[in-house]
Parts: sequence; structure tokens; C-alpha cells
Amino acid sequence: MPKGLKTVGGRDYIFSGKINRPFGLKGELLITWNNGCAPVEPGEGVVYIEVRSADVNNSKSRLRPCRLLSDKRHTRFNIVALEGINSREDARTYTGGSVWVLKEDLSPLGRDEYYVFQLVGMRVETIEGEYLGEIAEVFSNKGADIYMIKRGKEEILIPAIGDIIREVDVKNGVMKVRMMEEW
Repeated sequence: MPKGLKTVGGRDYIFSGKINRPFGLKGELLITWNNGCAPVEPGEGVVYIEVRSADVNNSKSRLRPCRLLSDKRHTRFNIVALEGINSREDARTYTGGSVWVLKEDLSPLGRDEYYVFQLVGMRVETIEGEYLGEIAEVFSNKGADIYMIKRGKEEILIPAIGDIIREVDVKNGVMKVRMMEEW
């Protein structure tokens, strides 16, 4: 199963973001979305907050559905309001939690666009076939996304631009890249 994908009750959920901490007094949360913006439309879409059991001996978690009320960019985070979380105390209980969305609720992507869950864990090779590692993380920069490729303890950062990313085969989990001399 790809990282960032979980199946619960026969339905596929995609990891979409991390809850950092409460913001303000009305229950808003600072969330880091995978791609910098909410995976569903505010006012219409539903996200699922992973709720861990309070029982230390019970490691099970459940996904709590919450309608996304608003999503506003704020520095490195987004200020997010979710239905049913109305106070700072409510919001505090979700600090460090994760946010998921039903795979079927994701918006369709355009050509050469991918969801983070499709990329993380993907094998990366040069166009000549040399193995570079696997995509461990995707993070956004002002100009382009950056792929962190790991092989053992080695890390390579690759910008997600057309001159470098030559082919992405989601079905087979392989990305082909053209190495630059200055690497």
C-alpha cells in the first residue's frame, strides 16, 4: 500500500495534512496541507481527522468526519475552521493529528499533475537507468515543489520542473529524471 493511503471499512483515504496547533479562541487550527491548500472545497468538502484512542493500551485510531468551513493561508500554515470544533480547548485535542480525505473526493488533476501520495515511495532513476533512491518527501517552495530523494542515508533534493523530471509512471511507481551537472 502506498504511503499516505489507508483503507478503513473498504474505503480509501489519502493523507492530506498535519495539524500543528490551535489558532485563536474559536477552534481554528493551523494545518500544513500536503500541497499548500485544502484538498476539498471549503464550505462543501469533508475532511477526516485521525483521532487516537485516549486509552494508552489501545493504539487504534478512528477517522472523524468534519466539514471544512474555511481555509486561509497564513505564513507557512493555513488557518482552518472545521465544523464541530468551536473552542481553543476542542482544537487543542487535535494538535499533532493528521487530516485525511476520501480518495473519491479528490479533484481530478490535469496533465502532469500528481498527488503527493502518488509520489512518496516512488522509485527515482536517471534517464540512463541509474537508481537514485525513493521519494521520501515532497515540499513546496515558492517556484516549484521539491522532491527529497533518499537512498540509505543519502538525500538528494530535486526541483519538480520539466527540465529535470522527464517521466512519471504512477502505475509502475517510477520517475525518470535528467541529472544536472551542478548536482
